[in-house]
Amino acid sequence: MYLGFKNFVSLVGLYLDVFHDNCLVVIVFVSVFVLVCVLGSFFFRGGFLLFLDVGEQVIEFWWTIFPGVILFRLVAPSLYGLYYLDVGGERVSKGLVVVVAKQWYWVFNVLSSEVCDVLDFGGFSQLFQFRSYYDFLLSDGFRYLEVDASLFILVGQVFRFLFSSTDVVHRYCVPELAVKMDCVPGRYNQGFLFLHVPGKYYGRCVEICGVGHSMMPVCVEGLV
Repeated sequence: MYLGFKNFVSLVGLYLDVFHDNCLVVIVFVSVFVLVCVLGSFFFRGGFLLFLDVGEQVIEFWWTIFPGVILFRLVAPSLYGLYYLDVGGERVSKGLVVVVAKQWYWVFNVLSSEVCDVLDFGGFSQLFQFRSYYDFLLSDGFRYLEVDASLFILVGQVFRFLFSSTDVVHRYCVPELAVKMDCVPGRYNQGFLFLHVPGKYYGRCVEICGVGHSMMPVCVEGLV
């Protein structure tokens, strides 16, 4: 049983995990403080804060400053995380993976900036393209999660991802990589992935996209 997130293996996932833990500490602290104030009002005539023998102006000052400090404590790392998720890895990405969702399989276009100087997709040249289907004939592995062709990612390098679709709205989701992006027809959504632990990670389409929705698994393998 997980009380928080799963064990993330990407840099973005680790940041989200730390941010979640910090927010949880703040929530617990505020909840305990409010509970003490409420219970104190029952035991001290005139209220718990008046028992502290402070003036009204001092109380008003602190109940204005204190929530502001808490909100800033939450907003500051959140803005940093949003910036990092959006453009943080664009300048250092070594490869580009264009994920195109179709009913009911995935098409992966793997590109690189180190093969030739053909300007395509913002300086990236295409290496190869492959399709990933649900593997009906696989005898071992996880049911409804195995595919006939996995996506291989190098550990320790930043990869830029573009997500799109050709028919209906899909959603590419791999929980352990902290990846969950909409695949919308006619547009591209962008994401970055920095994998630091090798292994095999599973996901699936989590947007109801038709009768074959349950047959759209995702498998990403991290290689050293």
